[in-house]
Amino acid sequence: MQGLPQHWGLVYNDGAGLLLHKRKDGGVQWLYCYTIHERRREIGLGALRDVSLKQARKCANLMAFCFT
Repeated sequence: MQGLPQHWGLVYNDGAGLLLHKRKDGGVQWLYCYTIHERRREIGLGALRDVSLKQARKCANLMAFCFT
């Protein structure tokens, strides 16, 4: 994915700003990415073991509503 640092490891895009980030140390977490004032920002939504895909999508939708 363009714009993300090389050291991030693997990133899977679920769409609408929701990313699943697998770090090189083995950890996996949900991120919501958005742009505000022409700057890209990321917010952690929790670890994959603690937050389901359904929960992450719901949270990302709420974040999208808050940041628009």
